[in-house]
Amino acid sequence: MSTKFKLAGIEMKYFIPICLVVITCTAMGKLPTGMLGALPLMIVIGVIFDFIGNKTPIVKDYLGGGPIVIIFLSAFLVYYNVIPEKSLAIMKNFMTKESFLDFYIAALIVGSILGMDRKLLMKAALGYLPVILGGVAVSVLLTGLVGFITGYGFLKSIFFIAIPIMGGGMGAGAIPLAQIFSTSFNQTPTELLAVMVPAVGLGNALAIVFGGLLDKLGKKYPSLSGEGKLLKSQEEIVEQDEDQKRIEYTDLGIGLLIATTFFAFGTILSKYIPIHSYALMMCFASS
Repeated sequence: MSTKFKLAGIEMKYFIPICLVVITCTAMGKLPTGMLGALPLMIVIGVIFDFIGNKTPIVKDYLGGGPIVIIFLSAFLVYYNVIPEKSLAIMKNFMTKESFLDFYIAALIVGSILGMDRKLLMKAALGYLPVILGGVAVSVLLTGLVGFITGYGFLKSIFFIAIPIMGGGMGAGAIPLAQIFSTSFNQTPTELLAVMVPAVGLGNALAIVFGGLLDKLGKKYPSLSGEGKLLKSQEEIVEQDEDQKRIEYTDLGIGLLIATTFFAFGTILSKYIPIHSYALMMCFASS
């Protein structure tokens, strides 16, 4: 039986008209503001670029596939003004001022943590947490060392390059850190973002590339990746029946409420504890 070609789970006879409507609306400058305009445009662009990346030789096997192509081709569209400025502003406002990025990060973090077996998570944390902290410390110090050698400055390299990259990209890293560091370094947030944004973008791109290479290495040598287990003593997870795996709309609603509540609680704690709300949210969800 032949299967029909689909993108984003949609047959081409439906996907092509959707693309035409979204692209025409964008070109005419009639893209709706907020979620109504930003989501369809980002989904159409993301789905097409993801398909290209996942089908391109070498890129799909060694350079991260779809995500890396989405990053660079989207940057190409912006740099050469292919996407109208008005549409760019709509997407930017949706991701930042309307806090969709915060929602996505909260849902991703809380869902990942609560979706794991709590006992397994606690046992594994004792093993990988020191490794993560050690890796972060070494990365920060090496960045400072390179900055010192090149004459850029040890502390500037750490605060303007290493920490924003470690902080979680743009929404959780560069933007809030530029506000925080502006007073201490007597520079405007705009000046700091001019340094942080390229560093974060390049750091994210390299992380995807090396993640793809490590994934390829892990598949070739499963013993190096732990063969999909967090712990060597972890028992095989028995696959549940499809009926048990099915997610109902009520489950999505419950997950939405829980994730946003965790984020709100992290925001409350950050007012009294000098730690980013994301970190506090993770600690609270893990407990």
